[in-house]
Amino acid sequence: MFAIFKKEVAPLISNVADTLRDGEDMLSTDVIVVTDELNANLFCRGMITIGSEGILAGNITSEACTISGSITGDICTVQTLDIKSTAVINGNIRATVLNIEEGAVINGRITVQEENAGVKVDLLNKLNLYTADELLSGKKKIKSTVIDPLAVRNTDSKLEAKPSYGTLRAAEKRETVEKPRLVQKELAAAAPQPKAVESSEVNNRWW
Repeated sequence: MFAIFKKEVAPLISNVADTLRDGEDMLSTDVIVVTDELNANLFCRGMITIGSEGILAGNITSEACTISGSITGDICTVQTLDIKSTAVINGNIRATVLNIEEGAVINGRITVQEENAGVKVDLLNKLNLYTADELLSGKKKIKSTVIDPLAVRNTDSKLEAKPSYGTLRAAEKRETVEKPRLVQKELAAAAPQPKAVESSEVNNRWW
C-alpha cells in the first residue's frame, strides 16, 4: 500500500507594513510580498510576489517577479517574470525571461529581450535616493534643515526694528521735560518788547 504525500506550500505573509513607503511608491532591496489590496508603485532590487489574493493598482519595477493575483499597471523586470495560471494583468510587460502558465489573462503588450539594462539603471537610480537604513527599517528619516545666519542677514535687515518698552518710556520722559522748555521759549519770543523812548519825546514833555 502506497501513500501519496502532497507537498504543502507555506502561505504567503505580506510585508507591506514593514516596507518603506514614500508617497505612491514602495521600495525595498530585498522582497515585497502582497497578499491583499494595495495602491502603490513597487520598486525592489530583489523579488516581488503578488499572491493569488493580492490586488495591485500600480506599476512594478524589480529584479524578478512572480504574479498569481491581479495587477492593473505595467511590469518591468531585469530578470525573470513568472505569471501563474490565476494571474490577471492589465498592463504592459517587459522582461528578460518570461514564464506564463496556461489560464493566465494578460491585456497588454509583451516585450521580451535579452537584456533590460535600462530597467536596471532606472531601478538603481530610484533606490539610491534612499539610505540603506531607510530601506531596511521601512521608515523615511526626516532630514533636518540647517539655517545659515548669513543667508538670512539680508532678510533680517529689512525688518523694521520695534523699540522696547523701556525705550518708549525714556522717550516719553524726554518729551515731557523738553516740551515746557520749548513752550517757555515760544512765549518769550511772542511777548511784546518794551518800546524805546526817543530823547526828543522826553524834551517835549512839560510838568
